Amino acid sequence: MSDIERRVEELERESLMHRRLGPSPWYPYSSQAEKEEADKKFVDSLVAKFKEGNKMNGAVLRLKCVVNSVKSVADSDGNKSQEELALSAVYSGSEANKQWSKYTPQASLSMTISNPTAFGKVLPGQFVFVDLTPTDKES
Repeated sequence: MSDIERRVEELERESLMHRRLGPSPWYPYSSQAEKEEADKKFVDSLVAKFKEGNKMNGAVLRLKCVVNSVKSVADSDGNKSQEELALSAVYSGSEANKQWSKYTPQASLSMTISNPTAFGKVLPGQFVFVDLTPTDKES
């Protein structure tokens, strides 16, 4: 049972308790219809957030990669301004890597990082996951 279904059941039980016992002293609604409308809006908002979260947060593909190289790039003053990373899909070294390569036999990725706080976070020889997650155009 999902969290939303559990919450709907809770709301239904609360609604039944109020019908049987009458409103509590802190009851913020002027009528049962007003409460039911507020409950419906609450549940609808939960459902919308749940759907949006699933749409935006669920990775549909995960790659296991090894960092082949990290190259520092300096600006004209000699200050580090970028890192260029080269990654490729894992294919050997352990049984787990062989399993990954069974489903993603080839991948290569190069990227340039210009955020100084991210420099040095990825090192040559390190293994990393790369998650591909669908998103909309405005995100």
